[in-house]
Amino acid sequence: MEGEMIRAVVADDEKIIREGIAEWVDWNKLGICLVGCAKNGEEALAAVREHQADLLVTDIRMPGISGLELAEQLECEEKPPLIILISGYSDFAYAQKAVKLKCVVDYVLKPLELEQLEAVLAKTGQQILKRRHSILVPPVERTEESAGTGARMAGMTARLVRFISAGEEKETAERLGEIGLFWEEGRVSQAWRVRQCCEILVSLEGILAGYNRKLGELCETGHPAETVKALPPEQLLPFMERAVMGCVRLIGETRNRSCSALIKSALEEIDRNYFRSEFTLQTLAETLMVSPNYLSARFKEETGTGFVRCLNEKRMERAKGLLADVSRKIYEVACQCGIDDVRYFTRLFKEYAGMTPKEYRDKIL
Repeated sequence: MEGEMIRAVVADDEKIIREGIAEWVDWNKLGICLVGCAKNGEEALAAVREHQADLLVTDIRMPGISGLELAEQLECEEKPPLIILISGYSDFAYAQKAVKLKCVVDYVLKPLELEQLEAVLAKTGQQILKRRHSILVPPVERTEESAGTGARMAGMTARLVRFISAGEEKETAERLGEIGLFWEEGRVSQAWRVRQCCEILVSLEGILAGYNRKLGELCETGHPAETVKALPPEQLLPFMERAVMGCVRLIGETRNRSCSALIKSALEEIDRNYFRSEFTLQTLAETLMVSPNYLSARFKEETGTGFVRCLNEKRMERAKGLLADVSRKIYEVACQCGIDDVRYFTRLFKEYAGMTPKEYRDKIL
């Protein structure tokens, strides 16, 4: 369904894999908003709960809580995410055991192939949308007459969601008026009105996920779709109008911000924080109040390079300066550049400078 973003978390203890998935998967094309990255099972569990993630992509083996243990814990949640496991060939039997859990829908083998991973993500995304729709949208009794009503309402909903996604306030208001008029003139039953309202709210939740916002914040209720089902008839349309117009104004305001101003702010934040290990695309997006997907796309479009590459270049330049001080150990240089794993640091430095940190130090001294 157009406009419905899926919230996803990626978990892998190998930084290069974790950041690679975050950077190279075309999340926007898949209709997925990457809301969090985690380096272990504990962080992944917290991120899934905090962001009410629909999807978790996790390594099957991680320190502490493994991917399998994580899946077993999430299986017991009221609304568990669907899970895609990342598995090495040696863990193949382990992964097959995990797939027996209802929430584990697929697995991909290392070394990861981007095309295969995106295909699995696309398939899982469709499953999530179908599940979301069946849970939140109440069924109605269908007759030959109501089938025509349902088809017309589906068309109106699709047009409305298209204008909301584009941040078009005037056109959105007109489409809402069209729906309200049809409800009255078409003598649409309360059951059909509630169903259409729920469908629209489900779409709003997905759209807002792409902006790191929740529909409950706009509606001031924890579960808007559930609230709608309990509203008296006269309050249904006003509730939906407030939710829809609040959403479209938020989108319009975000998109009207100058992209250049946004990326200028992003570059300034990178300069201030690149040496901090906790500084990521996710934390930067939260600071700038945009989604990681949107920021990543705009960043690459305007700077010609990806966020992770830009961040690593800053870190490697700092490393060159620090390596000139022989009193600093290599692992200390890595930490002062925001990288806690010295092996990962060495690999990055060699990619950037064409030699290891030790070789570079020997060369300049």
